Amino acid sequence: VLVRFPTGERKERRFHSSATIESLYDYVDSLGCLKTENYKLVSNFPRVVYSTEKYQLSLREAGLHPHASLFVELDA
Repeated sequence: VLVRFPTGERKERRFHSSATIESLYDYVDSLGCLKTENYKLVSNFPRVVYSTEKYQLSLREAGLHPHASLFVELDA
């Protein structure tokens, strides 16, 4: 999974297909790249927002396995 930050920074990591959306948020939080916890992970095309309602979905169920590119979108 490739995660792109608003600063242009990119981080990539492999996850097991059974890992959850919540584990992606845990990973982003652990990087310390953001000064806020108010953000969403978003796929660009098709646009899908992976918010708290989707935390328990596996990456496979969410269509994010084997490859995905997500953007960090800061909440206003």
